[in-house]
Amino acid sequence: MQKLIYGVLTLVFFFSCISVTSASESKDIKSPAQSLSVADIVDPSYLTKYAGKYKTYEEVQKAAGIEGSLTKAPQKEITSQSLLKINSVDEYAAYVFYSLDQSGKEVSEEISDKVTPTALENWDIMIYDGKVFSIVGYADVKVELCTITNVSAYSKLNGFVPMTQWIPDPVTISRPDKYTAKIFYSGTQRTGVEVAGTPMYQNFHYTATLKRSAICHPQGS
Repeated sequence: MQKLIYGVLTLVFFFSCISVTSASESKDIKSPAQSLSVADIVDPSYLTKYAGKYKTYEEVQKAAGIEGSLTKAPQKEITSQSLLKINSVDEYAAYVFYSLDQSGKEVSEEISDKVTPTALENWDIMIYDGKVFSIVGYADVKVELCTITNVSAYSKLNGFVPMTQWIPDPVTISRPDKYTAKIFYSGTQRTGVEVAGTPMYQNFHYTATLKRSAICHPQGS
């Protein structure tokens, strides 16, 4: 326990506070008065995989390449909020590596051979799946005669975790040909966590790429 507290205090000393405004929307799944645990977020296999692998929080961050991503939460921001409870280095490792494994997803689908389409298509890609909440990238794609004429894309947080925010970067859209759109999503997820009783913010950066061709719908369908 002393090593755990020492590790948290070291992090608090070296990491500066941050404050970011979220543009995402959310809906309640679990009451803010209820505490969430790492087991509520990650796949159970991660808790087994990382049991006993690291001794300190700093060691986890170094192994994951995310030094400085855990920052102290200002008291005024957490007075009436519950936090994601992290009770040990093992739980922290499971949470970190599960979260990092969510990044870099790519979805690519080929064009259909149907003809004469005109439609408004709705595309999506899962950027992050945290069981009780998710981050999803969306695209509204206008198609005329099997040609993509317009793409509007955005990403948002779905579900609820206390003090979790999704801060999206501008979406990048490219058009390799008249039938296809390639959409690159990225952003930062910030979650309030309690590490050995200390309120902190954990920050992760995620990316996802969706490449898809228009579905050519039969006329009148």
